[in-house]
Amino acid sequence: MPETVHVYKSLLEADLKALKQHLQGQAAYNYVTTAIDAKRRVADYVNRLPTQERPRWIAEYQLQGLVTLPEPPVQQLPPRPGIPKPEIADIDEESVQSVINPSAMQILRAIAANYPSYHVRSKTYHLDRSSC
Repeated sequence: MPETVHVYKSLLEADLKALKQHLQGQAAYNYVTTAIDAKRRVADYVNRLPTQERPRWIAEYQLQGLVTLPEPPVQQLPPRPGIPKPEIADIDEESVQSVINPSAMQILRAIAANYPSYHVRSKTYHLDRSSC
């Protein structure tokens, strides 16, 4: 009989040890999930605060990635003056001549002569290989 008691006692101790491990694991799980849930609730609350207050609470409660900050507004640059589509814009020959010197016209003529598929055009003058 003492041997049977010893076996039952060993089985009971093993069951208690397994139960203790299970309860410790369950307690750890409950602790972590409660902490995560609490952090999410705090983040939800901080998301409802005024925007300027949020960075302070994000840092204090380590809520990076859980609290959304509004995106800074995209700054629209004012349209730049100039030719909107240079490939289809008219060019005033007098304006061009006031900027381009005669040697630049020689370069343009050389480009037109060497590259027949390239066309140089202005309002009053069309320069391509055939006109060189």
